[in-house]
Amino acid sequence: MPVIVRHGVFPEDRKYLDDICKHIPGLVEPGPGLYAEFCSDLSLLIMDDQQGPLGFASAVDDALQFSRWVASREPGGTSDYGDFLESYPAKMQIGVIPSARSRGYGKRLANAMVDILSQRGISGVHMVVDPQQRQSVNFCRVLGCKLIAWKEDRHYYGVGLSNS
Repeated sequence: MPVIVRHGVFPEDRKYLDDICKHIPGLVEPGPGLYAEFCSDLSLLIMDDQQGPLGFASAVDDALQFSRWVASREPGGTSDYGDFLESYPAKMQIGVIPSARSRGYGKRLANAMVDILSQRGISGVHMVVDPQQRQSVNFCRVLGCKLIAWKEDRHYYGVGLSNS
């Protein structure tokens, strides 16, 4: 059963992204559909030819601009970021369906996205994690991310990138 990472998300993939997100407990930020709408060339799907999509990685190279864009679309939306964006300007979100976890797919997606961001000259990337979701926190640590900021209901993990 070949598994591939496909660069790019198409409009017909939105249903897959939404379905994957239903299986991600504690999702604390906009879903991958908004990432793809804002910056479609920074979306990846990991696909199995028999099971279909197993997971996604979505990113934006300018998290501040993205959060302002999201806030402008939502009534009462706000854009609140700390001072870590200078070092970690990109934002990444990863999701893998439960039946495909612990097989390295999340790490494969993260590494592919980090490579893309590095090639663009981005200095660092961060992820927003619900601190109650231990599996997500551990995943960030396995990727080499460090805790760079926190609020009561979310932690920000970041990793610096080497530019290619």
